Amino acid sequence: MKHFFSLFIICSILNGCKTSKLDCYNSNLNDISATVEYQQVMKSARVKLPLLKGKTGESLFKQKDYIDSAIIDKAVFFNRDKTKCILLLLRQTDRSLYLDNALIIQGSKENQKWIFRLDRLPEVPETDFVVNKSGPRSNPLSNTFDELSAKTREFVLTGGTVSAFNCEIDEKYWFGND
Repeated sequence: MKHFFSLFIICSILNGCKTSKLDCYNSNLNDISATVEYQQVMKSARVKLPLLKGKTGESLFKQKDYIDSAIIDKAVFFNRDKTKCILLLLRQTDRSLYLDNALIIQGSKENQKWIFRLDRLPEVPETDFVVNKSGPRSNPLSNTFDELSAKTREFVLTGGTVSAFNCEIDEKYWFGND
């Protein structure tokens, strides 16, 4: 019985110390957001992302009968040398639709300016992450932006081949072989 109790305590301590990649990233986001690189990316994104157009030629932020509202998430996922990043455009869809979504947008620093793209072919295709709404199909309830943010951040953090023990993304998966 004594050994069982000791084993139980050790397992509880080890499991209690584990944090998910999302928890790890979120706990570091305040530090990340204080960096010059983060500030430059977000400033540029607030100006340039509303100018990007979807496949239909409409704004990514508002599309008739599809997107009701959209925001740029606070998360920015950088590569190691901070010349590329990933941003999340969180989008709540029309009330009649059963899915919300988030666009994964790649940024690249070119000539000291941030350029943003949806289509990152040939290495990485355009990514549109879809999130089910709650409630019945007849009256679906949109995800809050906080819910969309958490689900999309976790998607980015766990995409590709990743280590479960850090907050980093798989650069080859998200940025190709540059």
